[in-house]
Amino acid sequence: MDDKGRATTSQVSYVRKLAATTAAPAVPSLQSTQMPLDGEVSSVVAGTRLLIEANLSVGSNASNRRKRLLERRIAQVDRQSLAWGPLSGASTVLTLDEDLAISENGSTLGYADIRGISFHEVVGEPFELRADFVPTAASRGKELHFYGAVGEAAALARRSLLFSGPGPALVAATALSVASDDGDDGGQPGWHRVQLDREFDYTQFDHSAPQVTVYGNLVDATQGKTEAQITLGDGDARAVFQTFALPRTPLAFALRSWQRAGGLPQRCGCARAVAGRRQTTG
Repeated sequence: MDDKGRATTSQVSYVRKLAATTAAPAVPSLQSTQMPLDGEVSSVVAGTRLLIEANLSVGSNASNRRKRLLERRIAQVDRQSLAWGPLSGASTVLTLDEDLAISENGSTLGYADIRGISFHEVVGEPFELRADFVPTAASRGKELHFYGAVGEAAALARRSLLFSGPGPALVAATALSVASDDGDDGGQPGWHRVQLDREFDYTQFDHSAPQVTVYGNLVDATQGKTEAQITLGDGDARAVFQTFALPRTPLAFALRSWQRAGGLPQRCGCARAVAGRRQTTG
């Protein structure tokens, strides 16, 4: 109404600043994390994950809007009467765990027309899709890929490795570090990047048909002696754990505090084959 009591009209903006409290034309005011729906919805509850579809822009008058899909979680649900300009009615107000403003390429997309925001309820657990590996252009390098769980890959760090194949020669190397993209993979296997202290020919490490076998469960021998080749165990592959008795006794190993828990030397031994010769610890 003007000062003469005549009805007047004014334009109502539906563009909202996403990182700030919205007052008029919203009644009551809406916090930055509060999102009102255009009606009452009884099926949504706190803790529900949402995919929010919105056209975001840098400014309130920006014409270059960018379609984005954001993931948020509902922290609180309220049902109340709201007004936006001349429109009023019952609404379900969602309080999100984070507002919808995002930073992208050095600019902040902090405005959106509320009429173009859609909320999609997610009923399943999230999953991640990744592109397949692309062969590198390098022919040699110090980085190889390990396929396994995160815990298995982490155990390779600073470990001595022995590479066998494609020829008869054995090559020793040390895994300097292991990089994994997943912090917690739930025990599911995946590819992990292993940095080594020496270079290898990448043509021998094809993912589908590798030509090299890598041994990581090695023991450094403090003493060695050439012995005839023998077969250990009884060949029963059904046994989960087997104890292999070495034919020559007594053998002993010295426990080292930085390698395993301390204790008294035990009357047992370990053996490995190096360049076709059997070595034992002592």
